[in-house]
Order: sequence, then C-alpha cells, then structure tokens
Amino acid sequence: MSQSSDRLKRIVQTVAVALLMAGAVEGMWRAEMLRWADNYVSDRWQYLTEPVSQADLPVVLIAVDDESLIEIDDPMVFWGPHLGHAIDNLRANGSSVVGIDLGFPVSGEDWLHENVFSDELLEAATNIQNAPALDAAIMKTRTWDMPFRATLYQGDVVMVVLVNPKEDREQPCIVPMNEFGKMLPSAQSNMGYANLGEDSDAVIRRFYPIVLPELPGQEVDPSVRKRYACPTLHFSTVLALRHLKHDFEANSWELPKRTLTRGEHPPIAISYAGPRDTFPSIPFWKVARGELSEQERVMIRDRIAIIGTTYLGAHDLWMSPYDRFHADSRERMPGFEVQANAVTTMVNGLTITEPQPIWRGVLFASMGLFFGLVFSFASMRPSALIALLQAGAWPIAGFGIYSEYQLVLPTASMGFLGLAAFGAVYAVRFAGEERERQFLRQVFSRYVSDEVVGEILNSPQGLGLGGVSREITILFSDIRNFTTISEKLEPEEVVEMLNEYFSRACPHILENRGRVDKFIGDAVMAVFGAPVYQEDHARQALRAAMGMSKECDAFKSWMRERFPDRDLPEFDIGVGIHTGPAVAGNIGFERVTEYAVIGDAVNTASRLEGLTKKLGVRMVLSRQTLLAAGRGIHTGESIEVSVKGRAEPVEVLEFISMNTMTLEMDRPLLTDPGSDEPPPDA
Repeated sequence: MSQSSDRLKRIVQTVAVALLMAGAVEGMWRAEMLRWADNYVSDRWQYLTEPVSQADLPVVLIAVDDESLIEIDDPMVFWGPHLGHAIDNLRANGSSVVGIDLGFPVSGEDWLHENVFSDELLEAATNIQNAPALDAAIMKTRTWDMPFRATLYQGDVVMVVLVNPKEDREQPCIVPMNEFGKMLPSAQSNMGYANLGEDSDAVIRRFYPIVLPELPGQEVDPSVRKRYACPTLHFSTVLALRHLKHDFEANSWELPKRTLTRGEHPPIAISYAGPRDTFPSIPFWKVARGELSEQERVMIRDRIAIIGTTYLGAHDLWMSPYDRFHADSRERMPGFEVQANAVTTMVNGLTITEPQPIWRGVLFASMGLFFGLVFSFASMRPSALIALLQAGAWPIAGFGIYSEYQLVLPTASMGFLGLAAFGAVYAVRFAGEERERQFLRQVFSRYVSDEVVGEILNSPQGLGLGGVSREITILFSDIRNFTTISEKLEPEEVVEMLNEYFSRACPHILENRGRVDKFIGDAVMAVFGAPVYQEDHARQALRAAMGMSKECDAFKSWMRERFPDRDLPEFDIGVGIHTGPAVAGNIGFERVTEYAVIGDAVNTASRLEGLTKKLGVRMVLSRQTLLAAGRGIHTGESIEVSVKGRAEPVEVLEFISMNTMTLEMDRPLLTDPGSDEPPPDA
C-alpha cells in the first residue's frame, strides 16, 4: 500500500472515530450522563463571578424572619391584618408591585369559624348572659382579614399559585388562601405560578416564564380553568411585566433583550445576582408596623417587593448554583430570593445562553475531528499531554467566554470528548499497528528467527531508510554442479529441488538468529549480527553452517530417491563464512525499500564460498571469523588468497566443526588456487 493511500485510510478512520465519539458524547449529554459535569462547571463560574451591586437590583425582599415571628406574636394563620398593613406601607413608600410568596392553607376567619364559632358551638352557647358581647366577637372574627382583602382588591399585588401535581385532578391549579385569591381583580395579572423546576442534580437554574397547567397529554376543560381562575404566567413573569407596566391583554411582550409570546415558551436560564442575601432585605415586622428607616424607605422606592419566609424551620429553601458548594443545607437560598433572581433576569435583560442542540452537535463533531486528526498523526506522549491539557483548559477558556458573553459552553463534555477521542484513536491505531506487526512478523519470520523479528519490530529505528555500520558475519552457500543438474531436470523439477533443499537448510540460519538476506539462484546469502546485533554472531554463523552441512548429507538420499534415473552428479554444497565491517540498513526510496548489507565483507564472503570447490572442501571461514568466534573451533588447512578489491590477502581455513578447541596456527598453507604450484605435503 502506498504512503498516500495509507494516509487516506488513516484520515477516513479518524473521521469515522471522531464522528462516533462526538455522537456518543452528544447522546451522553442528552441522557444527563455528562450534563451534570457541565452544570457543575458553569455553577462554579457563577460562584466565581462578582455579585451584582444592590443598587442595580430591581427587587427588595421583605423577610418573614425569626425576628418577625418574635415581634408579631400572633400565629401566622391570623396574619391577614399584618399583611394588609405591610402592603399598604410598601405601596405608600413607592413600591412598584408587591409579590406575596406565602401560602396559608386557611385564613384566620375560616379557622375561627371552623374551630371557635361554628354553628354547633354557637348553639351550645345560647345560655350565655352577655349575648351582645358574643355578637360583637362573632362580627370581629368575620371582619378579621378585611384589611388584607381590601388591599388585595386594589390590584397591585401578585399572589402565588401552584400547579396541581395530581394527575387525576379536576382542579389544575392550587390557589393558597383561596378566599383571598377571589379578591384579586385578575387571575392573569395578579397571580403567577411559583413552581421551580429542579435539574437532575436538584439545582434551580431555569424557570418557565409562561406555564400551562395541563399535564402532558391531558387537556383541561376551559370552564374548569375559568372556574378555578388558573393563570398562565409564572410568578416572576407577572412581577416583571407589572414593574415594566406591560399590558397583560397583549399577545407578546417586549422585555430587555428578549420577547415573550403568549403560549408555551422555552425555559429561561436564571442569571443569579449573587449568593444568598445579595438582595436588599427588610424584616417583615418593620414593614407591617411602618417602622422604617430612611435608608429602608429608599430601598423600597421603585422596586418590586417580594414577601417570603427566611425563619428557621421554613421549608421554602432551594439549591442555587452558589449553594451547591455549601455543606450546610440551611445556607440554601429561600424560594422568594430565587424568584427575585428570576425577576431580575427579565427586568435587567440578563441572558445566559447555551448552544442550540444542532450547534452543540456541530461543536462536538468539529472538535472531535480536530482531536482525531491531531492524535492520529502525533506520537503518543505529545497526544496524551494534549489530551490532558485540553481537559483542563476548556473550563478556563469557558469561564472567559461566560464572563464576556454569558455563553455557557459544554466545556466539561468537550474535555471528556478530547480524552475519549484520544482513547478511541489510539485504540484504533494500536489495533492497526498490531495487525501491521502481525503482518510484518509473518513476512520477516520467513527470513529471520522469531526472536530477531521481535527485536526488529521493537526497534525504535523502525524500518526507515538508512543504514548502520557494524561488524557482522556473512554466510554464502551454493549447490555444487547446479548447472549440470539443471540441464538434466525440467524447470519445475529444479524449482521443486531448490524449495525442498532450502526448506531444510534455511531453518538452521533462522534458528541461529541469522537473517536470510537473499536467494541468488541456487545460492543463499545469510547475515548474522544485523539488523539486530549479537555479540556471538560469528559462532551463530558457524553453527548454522554445520546444520546446513548435515542437511546436505541427508538431502543426498532425497535426490537419489526423487531422481533415480537421471544420472545426476552427487549433490553437495559449498559454504563460505567471513566476518568484517559492513553497512546494514534499508536501501531504496519511500515507496520501495529493501534491507541490504553492503561492504567488503559481503564480497569477501562470496569469494570464500567460491573457493570451496577449488580447495575440495565443503566449508571455509576467514581468519577474522575464526578470531571473532573464539575458542573451540576445529579447522583444517589454511591458505592465503587475494580478493579482488582488497589490498591485503585473506587467510582462509577449512571449517570442520565446533567440537574442539583446535586452532593450529603452524599448519602449512594450501597453495593459492590461482597458482600453478601443487600444494605442499601436510
């Protein structure tokens, strides 16, 4: 496969893996498996953001706190008059609208009627002497909440309503203090749903500005809606529209930086002004009694006033992005302060946006492709460093984008995508490289031993172009009288003979950590000490030569049995072994390479093999090989020969075996085969 096609294949694999990872991350995000991490990061951004100045907040909180419970010692069921006085005082001090985020299951009047002045109790009290006093008491209980009802009727008060959570209900909304709700001029402009939708991690991050009380798949009869006076706007939406003096009969409302349209509306992210107690707050008892300081009067003027609970034991507490970092749940944000943040988000035109699903998908896909390409062509260590750095850099970059543009990017998911892309790409790369290693192992194992194959594949130099100069041992072997044998056999039979012989002889080369460099007709060239260097390369070559010699003797019988009537010459081989410096490496160009050994040692080994027939011996080695092999080499007679291209002659010795340490330095030299002189007597 060419390099360009290999690169194209890698790119295609990268695109496929990147898109698969991007799709997986998008699916995990939608399944809330990753969104919680993004929410945690964005919550931390809000936590690090400087709170909004109280002067810029359009809401003042009127807190029913522990101090108010002490100052107003009436049970809260009898707080109707106090609420009426508080609303009157807020109105007198310039509040634009008053929101009551309180829920009483029953009014004081109803409670007295049910528990003190019921018809049964009055009948039992007919013998009471002071009937006029009794009548006065009864009249007082029936007018107890008159101040509250009167101020509600004036129309600048907004009360909370809850969506009925029961699926089998006829009443789609729950109106706390229902008899008071009837005093409000309009359900649409004086009531609003106070429901706060929690995310899966119980944090309040958004609200629905327009709420339809129908449950999914369930329609509510219009007459039922009219009878129970169910509104369609959220509590904070009604307060914001009243503060901005909008017409509630309109079909849409233009607010700062957003437009609300009547009907279903997507949720709005709450831009929190700060942690708990960021908004200006006044104790309820001071407002109810009118005991306000000048500073507190200024705090009320032109602001939305929301009455809610903060006393110890109040259950209207919610987790905001700030509060999730507090261990004490009592530090969570009161419900009316969450509503104040929602109102401020709309009145001040604050926006926190997230990418639309399609753009989030595009972001995941593009980043997946980027990471995939980087990890596909970079080495593992830089890729791992990039994967780790990007996972930490995304939240930091996201905080800068959030601070500047109020855009919440899925940075935690992006960091996870980078890590997932790294793992996936390298899993594919390792799988492909393992397949390639297996292929190379199969190919190289035909030329070198499995041990040498492993060392080649693990070599950091790989298979790049270039060579290394080192001392190695070269073995040349060919078949005697091959020309004559070839003339008497068919070409197919010649190939059969060569394959049979090489299949017997060459394993001895591989077993001794050698490499079959090439086949040259009937000759075979083997290299020891390259591409993986071994200290005992000379001895390995001699062991391989001995094994080949034994196979030669055994192969003679095969030749006689296979070709009995061909009058073939006796099968024999010649082996020449030389040790010397050579350059071993890959030669060629980027598309075609060949591992080769080049140098004088190769030429000399080839010449030595050619001498075996003239010397009448099967195996010879050079003095350099003998010295490199060490002790225990049994040699025969020796001779000095001149090799073409070498200035100095080469001493050649007959190689017999490796069973003894015989090294007879004083043996007489054989006659140079190139001379006419007969060899001297041994």
